[in-house]
Amino acid sequence: MSDRGVSRQADKRYFGVVIGLVTDNNDPDSLGRVKVNFPWFSNEMISEWCRVAQPYAGSGYGFYWIPEIDDEVAVAFMHGDMRIPIVLGSLYNGQDRPSITRNGRDPKVILTKAGHRILLEDQDGQQKIEIVDSSGNNSIVIDTTLNNISITAQGDIKLEATGRLTLSGQAGVKVSGATIELN
Repeated sequence: MSDRGVSRQADKRYFGVVIGLVTDNNDPDSLGRVKVNFPWFSNEMISEWCRVAQPYAGSGYGFYWIPEIDDEVAVAFMHGDMRIPIVLGSLYNGQDRPSITRNGRDPKVILTKAGHRILLEDQDGQQKIEIVDSSGNNSIVIDTTLNNISITAQGDIKLEATGRLTLSGQAGVKVSGATIELN
């Protein structure tokens, strides 16, 4: 019988991937770790601080995305040792569903718990990048299909340069506002 995916009683190792629920993500050492409960094993068992796999990580750089408390995660154990869990990633399920779909297409989206969104769409004739804040009132949209960039703000927009700032347009430059000040 294979020992893959089953616990071997003799050395207390578990070879396979398991499901866990994040119980804490406030790592006191700021190493991007989480604590996980394994309800399939014991409702009372909470892991030590678990490292979280990232798609890109290094000293002072990389991708930093930590699962939220109560997120369902896939966990493996280093060399099968249940004392050294590693979170492989978060999982959608029947209760926690993907954040966005559009007409049967699934764009690439980063959506924070607060609602800040980065959308990358590159299929079915739509090619654009959107960055939108949680209010939905402030955004930057780069639409490569229309060769258009738009910046929208509920309040002020500030462009600042320590050197020269050049505004130009081959079809012209339109400036409008209640008051226009030119140096």
